[in-house]
Amino acid sequence: MILFADDTNVFLSRKDKNCLTDILNAEIDKLSIWFRVNRLSLNLKETKFIVFKPCQKCTNQSIRLLIDGQKIDQVKETLFLGVIMDENSNWKPEISHVANKVSKSVGIIRKSSFYLSTKTLRTLYFSLVYPYFFYCNLVWASTYRTNLIRLEILQKRVIRTITKTPWDAHTDPIFKNLGILKFHCIYLIQLGLFMYSYQNQTLPSKFHCKFTLQNQIHSYNTRNSYKFRSVAFLSYSNQTIFHLLSRT
Repeated sequence: MILFADDTNVFLSRKDKNCLTDILNAEIDKLSIWFRVNRLSLNLKETKFIVFKPCQKCTNQSIRLLIDGQKIDQVKETLFLGVIMDENSNWKPEISHVANKVSKSVGIIRKSSFYLSTKTLRTLYFSLVYPYFFYCNLVWASTYRTNLIRLEILQKRVIRTITKTPWDAHTDPIFKNLGILKFHCIYLIQLGLFMYSYQNQTLPSKFHCKFTLQNQIHSYNTRNSYKFRSVAFLSYSNQTIFHLLSRT
């Protein structure tokens, strides 16, 4: 379970769909009793569930979940702590959401460029654009590079606007002169800081067993033998994960 403010989130992973459904309905009954005992009302209209699964798996898996006799709706994507999570974990809905927000900010900066200096426009970039690129970037920007091209194009467009350079100007020197990180570099910085914290054991205890070195998986002396690999990926890549989001 993950609790945050008035949101209650339940996660469960199983390989067998029938087993998953039976356990979930039993756990939901317990939750319903707990809510009533503690005099909390459950907002059933905002209670949904999503099944995370690989893209190649059948999409018409029927899972029927009930709370107090009422059916819970299944969704293909859901908002979790400000990030849109989709059932195939390709992050396309989240990337599309970020791109739409950034596009509006780019329009504001473009209109402002006729009246404001480069320094002020740079400040606007860090106020209106950068937060969308930065927030949870480590999670959703880990997708395929092709899914992120739209955001990279938007970033290049806005820095050309800030410096009032032609639309086809080479952007590498512009990034350097403005002191602005490229989108991919934002991800690499966050990833580096996260793994540094992991190696120095300053992360929450839940992360302590999430990674292992390649040389602990095999004994071959390869060039990647001293790189980290996710234990969760090795263990759970074939499992179906259920997520229930409810609001009290």
